[in-house]
Amino acid sequence: MTEATRHVLVLGDQLTRQVGPLADADPAATRVLMVESRALAERMPHHKQKLALVFAAMRHFARQLEADGFAVDYVELSDDPSHDFADAVGAFQRRHGPLALHLMAPNDRGVDGPIRAACEAEGGSLELVPNELWLTDAATFDAWAEGRSALRMEYFYRQVRAARGWLMDGDEPAGGRWNFDDANRDTPDPDHAFPTVDGFEPDALTREVLDLVERTFPGHFGSLRPFRWPVTRAQALQALETFCAERLRWFGTYEECLPRNRYELIVQSWDTGMSADPSSDYSVCTTWGLLDRRW
Repeated sequence: MTEATRHVLVLGDQLTRQVGPLADADPAATRVLMVESRALAERMPHHKQKLALVFAAMRHFARQLEADGFAVDYVELSDDPSHDFADAVGAFQRRHGPLALHLMAPNDRGVDGPIRAACEAEGGSLELVPNELWLTDAATFDAWAEGRSALRMEYFYRQVRAARGWLMDGDEPAGGRWNFDDANRDTPDPDHAFPTVDGFEPDALTREVLDLVERTFPGHFGSLRPFRWPVTRAQALQALETFCAERLRWFGTYEECLPRNRYELIVQSWDTGMSADPSSDYSVCTTWGLLDRRW
């Protein structure tokens, strides 16, 4: 591999080559840094399966990057509970820099500040690129919100749909209405046959992560098994295809009135699988019911 001329930090919710700093990157000239932040995982009591999902997806993504010719500096979970992105970035700058580190603007506020400080402390810099994982940017929302006494998200959605022609018939909303919420409140018959959600059997790499999370975060809530989440692009796209083929047709109808007495827990998951794999397709919502320890 030739000497890297571009250096990119990839966060756990930005695992994509479709958009962002890796979209046009030359694998032979790009070095990627990925960090399993212990401090972030400890900051709040995340469900164990969420931690396992993120770390497993990160490790699979890193493995795919290496197979594609990228150099990857992968920092696994530290024994130090305070170890965070800034620690790893500082070490990266000392090892390879000083250099300009590229990062897609983080989804969460405040994440980039300590990373920038760590870069500058070692004589390097942090270069933010726009976050293209969203359909709209902050400037579009800010312009819409300016001067309004109340912010109702549906009205922002309407403006975006009209401006971009999504679900529109000319200047009017498709179907003659902006939403059909009142049609999403039907209750299924007691004997309604819901499709089985099989999920995915963890491979060896994912099983290693499951064991790691169990050992490292015994006090976090939730059970790690069964674990059936998609952790690769192929799995996420398969899950999406199955949802569209088998469950989408009744999702809208029963969106707000699933038969709760049939399940121990009902979870509506926005983008959980899709954002944790390399595809970063547009937002996908799935509804999961837990019964007899199976989703």
